[in-house]
Amino acid sequence: MYALCHLNTRDVGRRLNISVDGKTIEFELNSTYLGVRLDRSLFFKPHLTSVRQKVLSRCALLNQLAGMGWGAFMSTLSTSSLALVHPTAEYCSPSWSRSRNTKEVDVAINSALRTIAGCLKLTPTQYLPILAGIAPASVRQNAVTLRLDLKYALKEHFNNNLVCLKTRPRLKSQRSRGVEEVRGPTSFPSTTQSGKPDLGLSRSAWCKLNHLRTRVGRFRESLH
Repeated sequence: MYALCHLNTRDVGRRLNISVDGKTIEFELNSTYLGVRLDRSLFFKPHLTSVRQKVLSRCALLNQLAGMGWGAFMSTLSTSSLALVHPTAEYCSPSWSRSRNTKEVDVAINSALRTIAGCLKLTPTQYLPILAGIAPASVRQNAVTLRLDLKYALKEHFNNNLVCLKTRPRLKSQRSRGVEEVRGPTSFPSTTQSGKPDLGLSRSAWCKLNHLRTRVGRFRESLH
């Protein structure tokens, strides 16, 4: 199979007649390469939609360990999320993290963070990474990009020449991520758990405490 990727919308249905040994190669609109679905304009929407479904299925497993009145501790849920949910959500993120469709994956990640913190759906999303003790998705994606940049910076790495190229980005609409955008004066942030401990509280007490912190819970003022 082969796929034709370009930015010319007038040729969206164009198919090349390619044959090898008298056999015509089948054309595929969205090809898969190393687990990443590549669409015609490299918007990565089909891929991110597929990743979202995978992440949500793992969030369902995470929900089996948690409940509003019972369940595992916050540290156990965070470790489970870092082992099941986030590796799936961050696979090959340097290639698609600047796409306009990343919200497909962010919604699924917020679902996992909401389960860990025991918060309600109305809780503002900016509170979820803090309460769950896991860095936001954008920070973790930047860390993955920087780790990849450090590997490419080694002279013996076969992709070292790609880092030194100073060419004009070809995909302006995709806001192609460059390492200069995420590289800071210090080393990249840690992607391991670094949040507040659950203080040894039960699942019920932990959820109620987070409801008070965010002021979003089963309160009388929340009903208005």
